[in-house]
Amino acid sequence: MEAVVFDGKTLSLKYQKDYPLPKISNDDELIVKIEYSGICGTDLHIIQGEFPASKDRPLPLGHESSGVITAVGKNSIFKVGQKVAIDPNCACDLCDFCRNGKYQYCLSAGINSTIGIFRDGGWAEYCVVPQQQVFALPDGITTEQGVGKVMEISINYMRPGGKYVLFGCCPPTHQVSLNPFDIYNKELTIIGVKINPFSFPSAIGWLKAMGSRYVDYHKLGVKTYRLSEYEAALEDLKTGSVSKAIFKINSD
Repeated sequence: MEAVVFDGKTLSLKYQKDYPLPKISNDDELIVKIEYSGICGTDLHIIQGEFPASKDRPLPLGHESSGVITAVGKNSIFKVGQKVAIDPNCACDLCDFCRNGKYQYCLSAGINSTIGIFRDGGWAEYCVVPQQQVFALPDGITTEQGVGKVMEISINYMRPGGKYVLFGCCPPTHQVSLNPFDIYNKELTIIGVKINPFSFPSAIGWLKAMGSRYVDYHKLGVKTYRLSEYEAALEDLKTGSVSKAIFKINSD
């Protein structure tokens, strides 16, 4: 199958036409035919060696993906043909953090086993995913709308009493300088979430409410690319000529 593969040892990307097709190895797994997979700022940091990723073997990146289920394991509660969005993160279900719904703090799972960073991701035609990391999309929502979006807000434009929400991950070595007086003077609230296990159902609800009126690629400055155009996609994202770059893979 087609895939854009990252080698963590050499920090290089390569387009492949013959990457192995995924197989179900667990009764709780399923295979998703990827239709859309976003390029995240974290992906850029991974490629530059600024964010940890697998060095065990080359694998497809892509942790913002949506598609259609093509195969399911024996214990799956999903059906072939369902449209889904993929949560790239998982829980070990054993530690106190995971049992309390805070798998962003898990030391054995969480970010350490993220799809598209430490496991095969969505920059490929197909991806094998544990069923607990899949969320069905409503009938009125397309897989194009179901792929992740990035939001950024600047403190300088915030009004008194506002909330600053930080989405996504930056390299662990990066720092930011804030004036404590601005936080005090404007009575700002700063919220940062690395991984939130409850965000997908809420996000899908908002997506259904907004629909095509607001979630429109042209209006948002989003551009789609083929997997073979990965170099152009990365360059456009780096230069800021697009607000978001997304691979359009198995979609007409």
